[in-house]
Amino acid sequence: MIDSGKQGDAEGFTELVNLALKLTAENRNNSIILPRASAKFRTAKYAIKAGKFAEGIAAIEQAQVILVKKKVLKWDGGS
Repeated sequence: MIDSGKQGDAEGFTELVNLALKLTAENRNNSIILPRASAKFRTAKYAIKAGKFAEGIAAIEQAQVILVKKKVLKWDGGS
């Protein structure tokens, strides 16, 4: 997605974002993180449609950070 955004390919970018949105919609109940990433994907899609490629790429990079961030339990169940 980032590569197609940097190349200015709005159609390819939108197609890839639609696939990502479909994937997050199908697996929404399996993860707490997917709705957060889905919001960033939607933001990127609307930015690209408006011709704001820099904002769209930034939103995708934020979604990537959300998806890759490792979650650590803060409470281990001990007393």
